[in-house]
Amino acid sequence: MNGLEKLTEYIKSETKAECEDITRKAAEECERIRAEYAKAEQDEYWNTINIGTKEAERRMERLSTLAEMEANKQVLATQQEMIAEAFDLAAKKLLELPEKEYSALLAKLNMKAGTNASDVVAKYKNELSPRVASVLFK
Repeated sequence: MNGLEKLTEYIKSETKAECEDITRKAAEECERIRAEYAKAEQDEYWNTINIGTKEAERRMERLSTLAEMEANKQVLATQQEMIAEAFDLAAKKLLELPEKEYSALLAKLNMKAGTNASDVVAKYKNELSPRVASVLFK
């Protein structure tokens, strides 16, 4: 081998080594970029999951509050219905009492309620049944 061939061979080997080094560095850079994007993708995934979870929790809380309000509304409606039925039954029983017992009961209730009771009854006189008004306002 002569000097020119040796020089050419040396340049080829150096160039080959340099190319391999560049290729290795490029592969490492590609791998670093891939890892960076994979991490960013994973971070974005978990961020989306966390946002969705928080939104689901808020929605569940709102639905729970609405359900509780609806249940309270149903309980209140039932209580009002029961109170109305109790008053209707009490009024029916009062109307079924004989006149003497009816008058005595109203007088007793008026005394227990105190002096202000007659003022309240007088205020609502027009709304009382005729039988009650006749006993209270003799």
